[in-house]
Amino acid sequence: MGGVLIVVSAVLGYVMGHVGPPSFFTRSGILVVAVIIASGFLGFLDDYISIRNARNLGLNKRGKFGRSALIAAVFAVLSIDWVHTSTNLFIHQVLATRLEPDVNRMDRPGDSGDHLEFERGESD
Repeated sequence: MGGVLIVVSAVLGYVMGHVGPPSFFTRSGILVVAVIIASGFLGFLDDYISIRNARNLGLNKRGKFGRSALIAAVFAVLSIDWVHTSTNLFIHQVLATRLEPDVNRMDRPGDSGDHLEFERGESD
């Protein structure tokens, strides 16, 4: 019963968050709620099988993992195709300013004085 409360609370929370001023249900929000419902249904199916068989054995580990992987795969495909989530990977490059030679730094024991200097490109 705990899973039912979690799913109902998540769905009601999402719906109630859109009551009041005009706000729209987004595709990403709907998709997340759908994943919560699908995962809750998987938990319900596991509990139902264990109650029906009158044993504490519901879905086996392969069944749970396979169905969870299916939910995740559908979520991934829909988030790219329906929600239009970007799959670009951004790596931010830190631009270093040109360092002036520091005489004290090169004189320290153990410092070979070898270091890289980066020049910032001037924009036209």
